[in-house]
Amino acid sequence: DKNYLSLANGTTGYFSANQSYYVIKDFLSVYQSVSFKLTNIVTETSTPFASGSLKYNNKGIRGTATVFIALYLIDNQWRISQITIN
Repeated sequence: DKNYLSLANGTTGYFSANQSYYVIKDFLSVYQSVSFKLTNIVTETSTPFASGSLKYNNKGIRGTATVFIALYLIDNQWRISQITIN
């Protein structure tokens, strides 16, 4: 299984769960999180999703990114299908 990532640093594509972990870890080491808040959570659908705001610090400059996370159900387990941080 692969999930889709699209990050503010230009990284996009399909990655395995293990690769996704390291790609996001590397991203967050540069775009250091100051705060994160989910503002929209939709669960009443077969493909639930959530979106929110990430406030970060990148080389002393503060910024804000929109975060989107989508899920899908496989073998009675929820899996992440997409993470977008832009």
